[in-house]
Amino acid sequence: MLGDPVILDLSPYRARLERVARRGEAIAGASDEELQDLSTALRRRARDGASSDDLEIEAFSLVREASRRTLGLWPFDEQVLAGLAMREGHLVEMQTGEGK
Repeated sequence: MLGDPVILDLSPYRARLERVARRGEAIAGASDEELQDLSTALRRRARDGASSDDLEIEAFSLVREASRRTLGLWPFDEQVLAGLAMREGHLVEMQTGEGK
């Protein structure tokens, strides 16, 4: 049987969200080809053994920008926060209207 849910402190994730946002601003002006090059470089770093912690900010920034360009949808901050927490193995429940 599962115990009572634990409320996760999101403040450490908020600092990382800010880093994702700053990196996203930096790559927003990149061409599609430059964005593909950044993605290729990220995959190369992953294959070369970089830790997921080292890749996190770049990866979330690239996904956010790719979503904006290909789907016309910008992931909300709450969605990015949830993704950051889930990447660490947390189960996240979002309220209705938070863009699941």
